[in-house]
Amino acid sequence: MFVAELYEMCDLLEAEPNSVQCSLTSRVLDAVDSVLTDLNSCEAATVRDALCKALYSRLFTYLVTKINDSIKVSVIFTIY
Repeated sequence: MFVAELYEMCDLLEAEPNSVQCSLTSRVLDAVDSVLTDLNSCEAATVRDALCKALYSRLFTYLVTKINDSIKVSVIFTIY
């Protein structure tokens, strides 16, 4: 991963670059013993794609909610 892109992404996500890089390039094999192993390029690409999909999904939901809130019409009921 390019260092400039990593720092730019971490700045936007308000995350630590070392932890993001570690999350994208390695995984824990055993939760009890915490054995850390590197991912191969195919596995790392899968993790990257999953992160992109999750970010896109959250951004899309956020934008749709904001748009819906901005065009929402207030309905005032009058009882006669």
